Amino acid sequence: MDTDTAESNVSRAGPVKDEKASVSQVKPHKKRTAKSYALHFLVKISVTALVLAVIFRFIAGIHICHTNCAYPTIRDGEFCLTYRLADLKQGTRKAKPC
Repeated sequence: MDTDTAESNVSRAGPVKDEKASVSQVKPHKKRTAKSYALHFLVKISVTALVLAVIFRFIAGIHICHTNCAYPTIRDGEFCLTYRLADLKQGTRKAKPC
């Protein structure tokens, strides 16, 4: 009867694995080559460029102020960062790209 219980415990839990066998079965990591680093870098650069292009095309804009119409705040030749999704209110000026 002792053998029956021992066999039923083994069948439920599965065989006990040897630690040395599991360590030797682990595959070593492949070394990354210069080509894979370059590809990874180019993917990061292209994703960043795509995100910035979308942001500056649809959400924000960069313009140069060519007049002194807003003199105390913005002077001639300064960069203006505009938010394109804002609602226009009476009295605001619309920035025009060059």
